[in-house]
Amino acid sequence: MLPSMDALEIQGVVAGCKVRRMLVDTGSSMDVLFKNTVVRMQLSPELIRPSESVLVGFSGAPAKVIGRVCLPVTLGDGEQRVTRVIDFGIVDCPSSYNAILGRPHLALFNGVVSTCHRTLKFIAPQGVGVARGRGAPRYAKEAGRKRRHTDARVNVMEVVVEEAPRAEAADEKLLVALEEGLPERQVRISAEAPDEMKERLIALLKEFAELFAWRALEMPGVTPETAVHRLAVEEGRRPVQQKRRNLSPEKEAALRVEVDKLMGANLVEETSYVTWLSNVVFMPKPSGDWRMCVDYTSLNRACPTDAYPMPRIDLLVDSTAYHEMLSFVDMFSGYHQIPMAEEDRPKTAFMTPFGNFCYRVMAFGLKNAGATYQRMVNSVFRQQIGRNVEAYVDDLIVKSRRREDHLEDLRETFQAMRAHRLRLNPLKCVFGAEAGKFLGFMITKRGIEANPKQVDAILRLTPPKTPKEVQGLVGRLAALGRFIPRSAEKATPFFRTLKKAARFQWTTECDGAFEELKRLLAAPTVMTAPKAEETMYLYITVSEVSVSAVLVARKAHYGEDKPIYYVSRTMVTHERRYAPIEKAALTVVMAATKLRPYFQAHTIVVLTNLDTGWPRIFHSAVRKAHLAV
Repeated sequence: MLPSMDALEIQGVVAGCKVRRMLVDTGSSMDVLFKNTVVRMQLSPELIRPSESVLVGFSGAPAKVIGRVCLPVTLGDGEQRVTRVIDFGIVDCPSSYNAILGRPHLALFNGVVSTCHRTLKFIAPQGVGVARGRGAPRYAKEAGRKRRHTDARVNVMEVVVEEAPRAEAADEKLLVALEEGLPERQVRISAEAPDEMKERLIALLKEFAELFAWRALEMPGVTPETAVHRLAVEEGRRPVQQKRRNLSPEKEAALRVEVDKLMGANLVEETSYVTWLSNVVFMPKPSGDWRMCVDYTSLNRACPTDAYPMPRIDLLVDSTAYHEMLSFVDMFSGYHQIPMAEEDRPKTAFMTPFGNFCYRVMAFGLKNAGATYQRMVNSVFRQQIGRNVEAYVDDLIVKSRRREDHLEDLRETFQAMRAHRLRLNPLKCVFGAEAGKFLGFMITKRGIEANPKQVDAILRLTPPKTPKEVQGLVGRLAALGRFIPRSAEKATPFFRTLKKAARFQWTTECDGAFEELKRLLAAPTVMTAPKAEETMYLYITVSEVSVSAVLVARKAHYGEDKPIYYVSRTMVTHERRYAPIEKAALTVVMAATKLRPYFQAHTIVVLTNLDTGWPRIFHSAVRKAHLAV
């Protein structure tokens, strides 16, 4: 019998769920969990952290990581069973697999792969653990073939990691002391504001100085009448007490410090006779310290989903542009300002070597915590949201069309906070700015601009010398795709080098494309935000290898055409054989998928100079069926 040459595909237990069809890929630099798998596992959205990573596959096409989540993964059977916490990147793209276990997973498990024997071996407490591959891998192949317009090569070659975007003012900042005798208690204001306005702004901040908290004890929290978090555990659910996990001495010391801090701030309390009990897990901070989290997987699975509508990030960015003055406001430990329902506190219990504790306030990691917080914010600022405030969970922006109105807008915001006992983090707030970074974009009174740090990172690059450096370049370009016309076509030479990684060669064609992209990014286009209910226009174009489009607002409103969004993607092999009419339809579908909010809220007129023969599509039953018209 000949050794199998199929991919190694194993099964395991992820966060208490049995997960099959997990591809072991030694070439992947990230452990990947596909979005469809996350949905089927019913993971709490609060477990998912934001991410700006970008994956690059063998085809060269980048795929954005929409989030990251740490989950316990168990492999093996009996005494050879091993559990490790894996940091997965979540990717929203079609795949015949549920997950990809890459090099980070192999390092955590001390795993060794034998493709021909279809096994993954790893060190276990009682010897060597074995995870065996599926005996019938054809199932995955057939499932992949059934997906239309899908590139089955899901292997990840490299990851480009960008810092998670946070609201941040771009202006030079001044530190202002709010209380006499306490010079260390300072807040930041923009240095660009006129002197007379600075004086009035400082006076306003001092008037509302009690809104700023420098430590958790200064945070009273909102009243239950304003907001309270309820778990709403489904009836008939049997309580789960997780099996205790051992902690290293280093992590146990960090846990004791963190629990003492939470107890001192009256955020947790010791408890006994608990029915629900969860473990603590630790994640490393960039500083090298440990961040304590609680694994509420079992508890969250017993709670229904609160389908409260969260704001769309792209619409928030659009609605914040064209304002003369902005203030970036951040809540102090936002989730901890909302109390837990009295009857649900014992269910949040977590175990430590020195006792069991439960939360008095809404804890991070609980299902529906984000929905509860957004509901609270929308309630507190219901008279302001959309007019002079935009809010995304615990990030707030106070915006003013006219500079002279900003202090009154701030006063209205502060009064709402005072009435509901909300507290701000002075280290992360900036007041009176003219521009700032919000959700990965630069927001100014001129419109929406590219993040200068992301642009500068590309301008400072030298021509790549290895496939890994090319992958880094492609990932950075993906993050700036909104501002680059026909980005997929311009990056095609880079994709070709990745397909031939074994004999990497940076060609003169690559050099020309690299310099052209630098030229475009040296003066990136300022994007506009659409006006309500206005008609917008979609220009589409097709090349031999890619489809591209740009959504614009017409000159009737702005004096010239103003771009709103550039979108582009490469075509897979079978799409390149489409007829011109089919490629044009593919371009419109691609744009409508990526720009769905704009297509839903506006009338879109499609414009092209392609000789496609649009009218003929409605007179051919075959074409109508093929294009689903």
